[in-house]
Amino acid sequence: MLEDRPRLSHHILSIKNAEASLAFYQQRLGMTLVDQMERSGDGGRERFYFLGYAPPPTTLLVLHQCLESRVLANQEDYRHNKLDGYWKIGITLRDVDMARERLIAAGIEVNKPTQFRDIGYLCHLADPSGYNIELLQHDFAANFCTARVDPQCPLGSIPTLGQITLRIKDPTPSLHFYCTLLGMKLLSRQVVSPYRFTLYFLACSDEQPPDADIDAIGNREWLWKRPYTSLELQHNWDTPSDFRYSQQADNALGFRGIGFETRELPKLIHRLETAGFPAIKDRDWGLGSEISVSDPDGHRVHFLDAQGKGNLELPNHTRKSHAQGRNA
Repeated sequence: MLEDRPRLSHHILSIKNAEASLAFYQQRLGMTLVDQMERSGDGGRERFYFLGYAPPPTTLLVLHQCLESRVLANQEDYRHNKLDGYWKIGITLRDVDMARERLIAAGIEVNKPTQFRDIGYLCHLADPSGYNIELLQHDFAANFCTARVDPQCPLGSIPTLGQITLRIKDPTPSLHFYCTLLGMKLLSRQVVSPYRFTLYFLACSDEQPPDADIDAIGNREWLWKRPYTSLELQHNWDTPSDFRYSQQADNALGFRGIGFETRELPKLIHRLETAGFPAIKDRDWGLGSEISVSDPDGHRVHFLDAQGKGNLELPNHTRKSHAQGRNA
């Protein structure tokens, strides 16, 4: 365990229609609006909404909206494709069928749930901006027992922001980055040979799965019941070594990165830079921090000081802008 291991604290998406997005996440998925803020920056006025399921500390969904009409008029819609490094969020809960019925009754399109091999019982839908969402049941279909309806939950049972899913082209550098350098723990590896991909589930946790074998099928239902968010990395076996995931333009909707909070920010940044991951002076996506690093696949990873001391003063040789870092 790393004493300065950070906590997975934020997941950031840009949206166009705040009213529709907030209604969806609060009224349909049962999230709580924890906080919101508005400010003026280089790109004009913008607003941030922070949503989550449980009292802090929990991983929050951050929705970013540009308020400038000149930008909104030309803002490109989000269109997901398999060239994106970002895939989805997963919502874990007791009863997927009940949740689907309630969403369909509210006019939301959800595909039919299925037991996907020995992974889980799940289905998919999209939010008002087009971002993918997976509903994942705690138990496999064969092990399911009727769940008691929770009248306080729009989905019928208490949900958790269970997974943030990113695509990777090589698990070795990605696991080194997230496990060795950031101190996340690999809780489960799930090989899906017929579809030629492998899933890796990492968390900022010291919990030990029931079976020490990270490939054990018996750990999967245990994993879907965890009350915290895992980082899910999907490695498609046929991804070329020189492949680069597409990046959303600044004026488009898209994934803006994940955030980690740490009490040892200078120490963590030093460890990352020593390992070849330079810190970049990035945009502050409502997190109160301008410090970020690109992971081995170019996914933006933001770092926040849990001590509340503001931004770390970066050395001159690493003080680059977001644009410079992206093109370097």
